[in-house]
This record gives sequence, structure tokens and C-alpha cells, in this order.
Amino acid sequence: MTPVPRPIALCLEDLAAASAASRYLCCVALPGRQAGLRLGVDGAVRWLGDDPSALELWVSADEQLILYRPAGAAPVRVSRGGRALDAPVEKPVVLLHLDEVEAAGRQLRVHVHGDAPAIVAPSYFAPEPPDADSPAGESSGAGRAARIAAAALAIGAAVGSGGCTRKVEVRNQPPAVPVLRTDAKPAPKAVTPAPPVEVRDRPPAVAPPPRKPDARPMEVRDNPPKTAPPEDDQK
Repeated sequence: MTPVPRPIALCLEDLAAASAASRYLCCVALPGRQAGLRLGVDGAVRWLGDDPSALELWVSADEQLILYRPAGAAPVRVSRGGRALDAPVEKPVVLLHLDEVEAAGRQLRVHVHGDAPAIVAPSYFAPEPPDADSPAGESSGAGRAARIAAAALAIGAAVGSGGCTRKVEVRNQPPAVPVLRTDAKPAPKAVTPAPPVEVRDRPPAVAPPPRKPDARPMEVRDNPPKTAPPEDDQK
């Protein structure tokens, strides 16, 4: 059986966020094109729903993060290292760390974090409360959240920014993803069937054992040969 790809953990950074608390949305992309992570036509992130979407985010068979623009969806633009591409309809586009996506009135930066430790619904990154010894200007927690976000960006850039200058890949025939069924049962082992009972209308004849030659029969003669009498001794 072909192994099922692993889910990918990622963050969607809203480049026009009004506050640090609503800037980073932690998400999980699921394997295959299923009802998972999507961006609705209203720009809101959807999870495990079948509402009309502006784009879909899922994992391909070779464990790449895929952006998919369904039929009828509004234009979607993907930017990477100064390059820009209008995502074609119904063709997977491979996303890399720090790619930017414009769709449904949103401008998002994608942070790819690798294998997801668990499948969970999207949630915003919660900044930690300020420390008692925080310097002035950080009492609201915004400065600390910015430093945490900057550290996250630096870590992400160290593991994934090497491909930021690569051309955006669009796939015509993406590898298929096997669907893992929870109710699937293991296939039964192959058993060689026993041969059927053979019934013959005309069984083969068995040759009789070779016949022993008969003993020589007793000879009975009606006229036995005469034997000359012995000659008398003449004196």
C-alpha cells in the first residue's frame, strides 16, 4: 500500500492585520484534496467545510504544500522572491516557505513549519503576557509578540528560505494521494483452492496380471509303444 502523506503545519500571516493577536493563524494542511483548510470567498479561513472557496490548501502525494484554485473562483496571485504568478484554475501550485498569496481581498504570507504534530482547527497565535521587567513600550504585549514572531520567522527562514527565489511550480498532473479509510479491513490472505473431486464416467481399465503358463498335462496313450522282451540267455 502506498503510504499516506503527512499533514503539514503552517501559519498564514495576515500582512494587513490590525493587531499582533490577529496576525498569525496557525493551521494544518491535510493530505489530498479533501474538506480541510480553505479560504472562503469572503476571505475567511474555513476548516472541514464544503462552502464555496477562493482557494484550497492541501498536501500532495510527494508531501508538498499545494494551493488549488477551484473552478469558478476569483483570481489568485502567488508571489515569490520578486516573481508573481496568477494561479491557473484547477491546477495545483506548489507553495514554499514565505510565499505570498493574494486572494479574496486578503494578502497572506505562508510560513511552512513541517510535519504537523496533530490535526487541529486553525487558531491564532496568542502572544505571551508581558514580563514584569518588560521595558517601556511593551506593556501591551505588542512588542513581545513582535519579537516572538520575528524569532519564528528567523527559524522558518533557516529551514525553508532556500527556495524563495525558485520559480513557482504549477503541476498539470499531480501525483494522486491515496485515501486512508478508517473502516478498511486487511485483505484476506490468498489461499490455494483444493482441487475438485474428480468423477470419471469411464475409469481407465487395469490390465490383468500376466498369465502363468499351464503345467504340462498328463499324457494318456491308448496304444503305448511296445517294448521288446529281453533276450533269454541260451546255454
